[in-house]
Amino acid sequence: MSAEEIQVFIKGISASTSTIRIAKNATIAELFQEYSEHIGLTGTFGLVYGGKELKETTADGKVMHLKDYGIEDESNIGAVLRLPGGSGGFEKRYGNKVKLSKRDDMLGIDDQAVDMPCGHAIGPNSMTWYVKEQVGPEHSKYQICCPAVVDDTMNETCKQPWGFKKVKKVALFTKDERTDVEGKISNNYIRIALKSKVCPKCESFCVRQNKANPRVVCTYCTSKTGTKFEFCWACLRQWKTSGTSSCGNDNCEDVSIKYLRTCGVKTIGDVPNCPITRGCPHCGTLIEHIKDCKQMTCDGCKCMFCFICLKVPINGQWQCGSFNNPCQVAPRQTVLP
Repeated sequence: MSAEEIQVFIKGISASTSTIRIAKNATIAELFQEYSEHIGLTGTFGLVYGGKELKETTADGKVMHLKDYGIEDESNIGAVLRLPGGSGGFEKRYGNKVKLSKRDDMLGIDDQAVDMPCGHAIGPNSMTWYVKEQVGPEHSKYQICCPAVVDDTMNETCKQPWGFKKVKKVALFTKDERTDVEGKISNNYIRIALKSKVCPKCESFCVRQNKANPRVVCTYCTSKTGTKFEFCWACLRQWKTSGTSSCGNDNCEDVSIKYLRTCGVKTIGDVPNCPITRGCPHCGTLIEHIKDCKQMTCDGCKCMFCFICLKVPINGQWQCGSFNNPCQVAPRQTVLP
């Protein structure tokens, strides 16, 4: 190997490490070409070094070289395949009239991106995937917020809400995708933000006009049958008595409280036997712990609280320590706001 050459190690495809000899002043395009010839694959992979995806040119057309990324002799570079869809042609791309961002797509899926109001950039395929994940059953969001990481050490993200009008435009939703996403966002808002329940007879979403009265009348059932249909807001069974305090059903219990009383347990961090579902200490919305740390933010009222001990921050400081500190498991909740 001459003094003008270096060797780099590229790993990530076929579980093997490739040794590439290349001129120390080579361009990134030449590195792609060398690796492509080495593995016999063209145009369907990406290369990563030092936490950055290697680009042949910058947004303003500057040709990038190995030295621009600090790549030197015996540097270790990662490779990743870029897989097309099974049916082909699935990728969404912006037309010539769309102003593209000079920033990279925050989720790393697209080679195109547009700027969002918060200053971060995202592409159409990234936005589509992200929105579908957020509105799905695992997260049940009704407000789409920016996921860009702003502090790697604290795992903090931007969290600035994006208007749905902008989200639709950036995602380039198909008709079916838009129908699916709009329906889920509406249902999530009705269930979570409005704290609705479902009529036990017609299964319509319902909210109470008088929150002090557990005896409610389903106007739809009543209008359809001509007979007043009343049910208990707590146990969601038909009201049997003439009073307004007791529905007359055996073992009447609020369905939310019953769920909190009977739900399973899990280990969060190093703390075992924590209920998998909690009620927000401020508004009572039920929240299930899916993954990650103990610190939660209620989608409805934006209350922050610890999922394990149920304590809320005071003056911006968590009472039970940082996100990975063990704390005492609070008892199962028997009362909700």
